[in-house]
Amino acid sequence: MSSKSRRPTKKAAAERGGSWHPRQNRGISPEDLQDLSESFRQAARELRSFTKPLTVETYISTFLNHWREAIVSELHRDDPDELLIELINEQTVDPAVSEPLAQLHARDTVALLNAIAAVTEPQFAQLARGGLTDPVLRDTEAPEWAPLVGGSQVRSCYTSDSEFGDETEIMLTYVYQDEAEHGLRVTVNHTLAGMATDVRVEPDVTEALDAMLEAAGSDSGRLLTRSEPASVHTMLEEAFGVTPQAEDPPVTVGYQNLHPFAIARIRALPPGSPSPKPPAWSEKARSNVVSEFLSAPEAAGLPAAAAEAIAAELVSYGVENDRGQPLRVSPTKLQVVLLGWLPRTGLLARSHGDQVPEVIPAWVRYAARRTGMSDKSLEKVLATLPDITGRFKAAYEDTERWSPERKAVERMLADVDPAADVDPVFARRMFALPRLPDREFDPEDEDSFRRLIAEEHADTESTHHVAKSSDRNPRRHVTLHTVIARQLWKNDPPETWATAQRLAHQGLERHEVLHALAFAVSEQVARACGNKDAFDLDCYRAALAALPHSWRESADSAG
Repeated sequence: MSSKSRRPTKKAAAERGGSWHPRQNRGISPEDLQDLSESFRQAARELRSFTKPLTVETYISTFLNHWREAIVSELHRDDPDELLIELINEQTVDPAVSEPLAQLHARDTVALLNAIAAVTEPQFAQLARGGLTDPVLRDTEAPEWAPLVGGSQVRSCYTSDSEFGDETEIMLTYVYQDEAEHGLRVTVNHTLAGMATDVRVEPDVTEALDAMLEAAGSDSGRLLTRSEPASVHTMLEEAFGVTPQAEDPPVTVGYQNLHPFAIARIRALPPGSPSPKPPAWSEKARSNVVSEFLSAPEAAGLPAAAAEAIAAELVSYGVENDRGQPLRVSPTKLQVVLLGWLPRTGLLARSHGDQVPEVIPAWVRYAARRTGMSDKSLEKVLATLPDITGRFKAAYEDTERWSPERKAVERMLADVDPAADVDPVFARRMFALPRLPDREFDPEDEDSFRRLIAEEHADTESTHHVAKSSDRNPRRHVTLHTVIARQLWKNDPPETWATAQRLAHQGLERHEVLHALAFAVSEQVARACGNKDAFDLDCYRAALAALPHSWRESADSAG
């Protein structure tokens, strides 16, 4: 692990040579420990060379980000925060860690701990401040910036919303004592569920605000307003909470490096009230929007099935990822949905792909009328559509855009005609299996099914259900469920799936339905053992028709 990656270790023990009482080494090699200590020595030396508190805070924020990344990617540890605590807390640091860190000069240690305390989470900051009370460090001269870091005061807050509501720019201005005003600028992307995607430090607040005012003045749809710190606190706290929930959030390098710095600044703002939750959208409410669109003049002449399917996906995305706004349209949002989200998820049937360039303009006109969008804004959106919709089909088939889940689904449906309605096939096959199959799954191989079924029956709950069923032999039980899974996969005979749907409609849970089907097939499996021709399909159909009563009676009699 190269020392250039600058992963921060903190708590330098100062020159206290062996006064720590650390725990046993937790698997870090001496070479990696040497790299860790060297990266901290280098960081401490640089910190001591700085004169401005803002430089210190942004530097240590970037350093901590690189350190966490290196711990995960290079040391293959998934607990960077735990390691950070160990390295700060003198009572829990490994002896192998404390020894090289003890080589840090006391002044380096003081600089490092002061910087870390300014931008880290409260539990780390408290440990760092506690380290500064050490007898050796307490009497050590601190850098001139030490009393200032972490102590900036917010002066003003501004928000600027883009024309179509895709994003909000937030500018907070701060001052340290006897220092020039500086700004923290954050971008919140509402098209991506309201996540924070960019963080910048603005050393020249006047210049940055002038640029924001110019953008607002030249764009009739963009607003620049002064906001209360408490309301901005709420908005930013929620935005930074959304970003980590995304699988691969499209954040900038600035967001990554300045994340600790930004969180520390946000935490210091006055507390605000939680934002109102977006309106709840029931399935009926969603379908009503789709129905209204289909009956609107803008949708006249559209292919009904494609228009309904495409509109349904647009509504779902708006409800779930755009603050409950299914009718908000913009070039950015449509690009995200058509070239990002739909290719990633594969939720739209391929048979509707050719109709996207026809349906989307109609949807945009309908949504613009419903939301009162200006003619000028509508023209802007419509002008971008040929490029976006023209790239949809290629994007939809671009496997680089597919999520792992979509890739698994595509493998599941590889034998289905792309022009067919795949939803019923997918529902049937997912009912048959406990989860999406892996890449190695072979639908022609009985053992592939058996492994998945055995996996499902390995847990305690499933074992309990086996005991509750009429079949007490676990191996035979798995065999019967494997037979049912293969029947459902191939829909052969179709009565198996029809019976499963009937039982589910009567209120049986999935595992109960599968147990009942296994009971129905058990006699035929026993009869056909070693002789496939002995399987009596008519008898099996009759056994299916007798469910669920026959299965329940058998289970009751079995005790």
